[in-house]
This record gives sequence, C-alpha cells and structure tokens, in this order.
Amino acid sequence: MFDRGLHCVGLWHTHPESSPAPSSEDRALARDHARAAASQVSGVVFAIVGTIPLPAGLKVWVDNGRELRLAQRLLDTPQ
Repeated sequence: MFDRGLHCVGLWHTHPESSPAPSSEDRALARDHARAAASQVSGVVFAIVGTIPLPAGLKVWVDNGRELRLAQRLLDTPQ
C-alpha cells in the first residue's frame, strides 16, 4: 500500500459504552499501525465512537509509535 503512495492515516470503531476508552487490544492495534507507517506519517488517528450522541460520544487519540495521546478538541473561536 505505501509503495503505491497510499497511506492509512487512521482507524475507527465503536464501543458499547457512553464515553469510550481504548482497550489493551485497541492500544496494541494503534501502536502496530503507527509503527508500520512511521516512515511515511508521523502518527495515526485512532477514533472510538461510544453510545452517547456526538460530539461527547466520540473520542480521538493519536499514536506516534511510542505513545497514544488523547486529542484535544479545539474550541470554536469568534470570527
């Protein structure tokens, strides 16, 4: 995939909980993808959708191959 110029920049799935958190399997999956893509991208996005309505039910992390960090939501700024 990478040799053809295609890059996976993220993964997503759902969890049966209101405010989702990555399981140990989720963490391992994100780490594996981040390490595999390290020569092409600086990290992968890992999103989990929970059972409460968006945006509260959506959590997003970024794994750079060394750590999985929760992405911070940018607040709307007045124009």
